[in-house]
Amino acid sequence: GSNSAFTAQAKGSLNNFTPNEYLLQSQGYTVDKLPEIKYARLADDVLGGVRPGMLTWTHEYSYARVGFKFNEPTLSDFGFVNGFVSNKNFGVAPSQSIADRLRAMGFTEDLVNRGDTRQELAGVFDWGPVRINPFVVGRLTGYDQKIGEFDTFSPDADKQYRAWWAGGARFSTEIVKVDDSVESSFFDLHRIRHIVTPSATVWSAASSIREESLPIYDDTVEALATGTAVRAGIAQTFQTQRGGPGRWRSVDVLKINTDFSFATADRNNGTIPNQVGSPISNASPFDRFFDARPEYSYLGNFFTGEAAWQVTDAVGLIYNVIYDFDTNQVARTVAGGTIQHSPEFSTYAQVRFLNALDATYVDAGASYQLTRIYSITAGVTYDTNANEVQNLSATLRRKFQDATMGVRLSFDNITDETSIGVVFEPQAAAAAREREDEHLERLRNIGR
Repeated sequence: GSNSAFTAQAKGSLNNFTPNEYLLQSQGYTVDKLPEIKYARLADDVLGGVRPGMLTWTHEYSYARVGFKFNEPTLSDFGFVNGFVSNKNFGVAPSQSIADRLRAMGFTEDLVNRGDTRQELAGVFDWGPVRINPFVVGRLTGYDQKIGEFDTFSPDADKQYRAWWAGGARFSTEIVKVDDSVESSFFDLHRIRHIVTPSATVWSAASSIREESLPIYDDTVEALATGTAVRAGIAQTFQTQRGGPGRWRSVDVLKINTDFSFATADRNNGTIPNQVGSPISNASPFDRFFDARPEYSYLGNFFTGEAAWQVTDAVGLIYNVIYDFDTNQVARTVAGGTIQHSPEFSTYAQVRFLNALDATYVDAGASYQLTRIYSITAGVTYDTNANEVQNLSATLRRKFQDATMGVRLSFDNITDETSIGVVFEPQAAAAAREREDEHLERLRNIGR
């Protein structure tokens, strides 16, 4: 049906190293899936014949045969020849590898059969102007071997499954005000509709096994948050009309979102201690709360502010900041924009400051429609701390009747590696990409 999905994939690596920088900087390994099968149904109407839409059931099922693939080159191969530095950052000597550390922690490269199901019941009730959305979620994950058989990895040696459960409620309302007196040719404003949407989420979760006791093959399966969290915020949208008499159209000229999130001290931070006391963390240093599925959140005490201004039809600006109350510091700041020079040509640029890494990056790129069927995109990332280009990439695409195909060329200055890839997008995916080009490809997820 229109609310169901079935996917199947198989992937594996023939390399004895991890080519992706973000994986090396986080978990330090890749995961083979031979295969992975998923089936999901979204929002089945439980009371369709009595109270349509009042109670919905979302259910998902998956099976995977998963296994870790470790990074075998030694740290000295990556330039970490100082024993103090390598032990401080990775917990092993320069002559050892990240693979040696993971094996010492109890990780195994054996393929493991894993079954997982997620069940969610959600209701919708209106209490005056306030919409209330209570929900309960249950999740069961099982493995074909005891968790304790992952060598020395976990103290939960008698467990072969993980039960996880959560419950909570979302609250929201909407306030609208229209001001017909607003008129500005300089800012291209004709009337203003101001939409204010206050909302809040209360959520709590627990698990029979905490995240740090599980080998994490997938963040969306093993790395589920636990604890209690509250998010409250206000989303504001300012709409105007542009185009002129006879061709007026509504435009979201300015969006401002502000959110406060707080979590209890017993929240799961996803930190796994190793043999020498330094951590491997699957959690991001930047706290985020994902309202649709709070179990994927990086819980903490923080403020998030976002703003997007459509200055003109051709120019858009965006800003995002995360302030961490636990450290009393700005955790991340992003500012950037995009310019649509013509229907065929656009450019973007952004600046990212990551406080946890003490790093500032500048990203820039362009997209050009060469002909009716050929297009090209290119981007560059510049590290201001190292004063050098970090990455260069370019993608050439060609449209066919049922799909889009392309070739991607990328140079990673950190690893001094040049790679060539093939892009294949079925017609539906290609159409979706075109619709989201202005916000996703040219801005490269600014503010997300």
